[in-house]
Amino acid sequence: MKTLNLFYLFLFKKFFLLKKFKLVKQEIITNKVKIKKPFEIKESRIKVVKNKSIENSVVGRNYHFPKGYLSKIENAFVSSHSSLVFSKSLAICSDFLRVELEQMPEVIFNSIKLCRTKKTVKWLKKINSFIHIEEAAFFSKPCDTNYAHFIANTLPIIFLFCNLEKYKKIPLIVNSNLHPNMMTAIKLISGNRVIFKISNNNMMYVKSLYMLSPLSHIPFVAESCNIDKLTKFDPRSLSAVAIFFQSLILQVNKNKSFIFPDKIYVKRNSTYRFIENEEEIIKIVKRSGYIIIEPEKLSFIEQASFFYYAKQIIGQSGAGLANCIFSRKGTVLGIFINDHLIDNSFWPKLLYFNKIDIYYIQSTPDSSSAHANLNVPISTIETYLKHLG
Repeated sequence: MKTLNLFYLFLFKKFFLLKKFKLVKQEIITNKVKIKKPFEIKESRIKVVKNKSIENSVVGRNYHFPKGYLSKIENAFVSSHSSLVFSKSLAICSDFLRVELEQMPEVIFNSIKLCRTKKTVKWLKKINSFIHIEEAAFFSKPCDTNYAHFIANTLPIIFLFCNLEKYKKIPLIVNSNLHPNMMTAIKLISGNRVIFKISNNNMMYVKSLYMLSPLSHIPFVAESCNIDKLTKFDPRSLSAVAIFFQSLILQVNKNKSFIFPDKIYVKRNSTYRFIENEEEIIKIVKRSGYIIIEPEKLSFIEQASFFYYAKQIIGQSGAGLANCIFSRKGTVLGIFINDHLIDNSFWPKLLYFNKIDIYYIQSTPDSSSAHANLNVPISTIETYLKHLG
């Protein structure tokens, strides 16, 4: 790895800041290797807890997850907090991106200017330096500093790539400001492989870049339809990640005297989408034997372990519950959900592979926002706890 001198930096800056790139999907790249067969995902079933009743419900629809493949892109340019790969006159994006229905995070973050009618992209973000790398695999995502996005979007493709024997010596490129727990997860998967961290306002030139086709899609902002309708996950990839870490959890905790609780309440420490009457709710769930955990205060393995050993989990919809991918079949998950968003299919889709039982505990929002704070009716949580026995 080396940083380009000032002369080349000037030329590359001029090239990037003046040029318009044609936005294309990764599927047009001809140099690729098939690594996964297509897969059919069936509709998800959940239970909805309403005041003093519990009803069965179906969220999401059957959808087709396409074949997976690995592309090799020559003379590529990549940046932090962007999944776009620039090569020649192209800006290569995810096959799942639908610019007519959703906003690109790079547009929201003012990294690029997008012309939707012409499907062209112009780079806006300041470039401090270019770093030259001979070959690497690219795993930067716009939202992967969010734990749920990291678990669902980034970790599965890193895991899949690191298990391709032919590419075991290829370095990885990830965002530089990932949480230490995220870096722990990556290092546990990648072993001694070299990891390049790309920082903000820097760009990397990679002579031979490897790019996996997407194994999931979480729209950043959907403009004309429900976000959950565009959300997709490959259950096979999530299952492989879960099995790997479940095995590691058993090894790590084999000789420890600490006994993980059967019931956990996941406290969400956030300035938005929080439970307004949480103190009262915590008192109620404690009486039913729940132990309160705060995932962000735990190491990666500690988080995963709590969710692996728990048989019953309650929490607000948020990043912490992404740890449920480490839960076992038969685990019961109660999620406080905005009662205006009962058709939310994110969690059933994400957890489709491990067959845990999901209950949506209807809660009252304080606004019409999807990120509204919630008030959980006491009668509703009591109905749910009584139902579980």
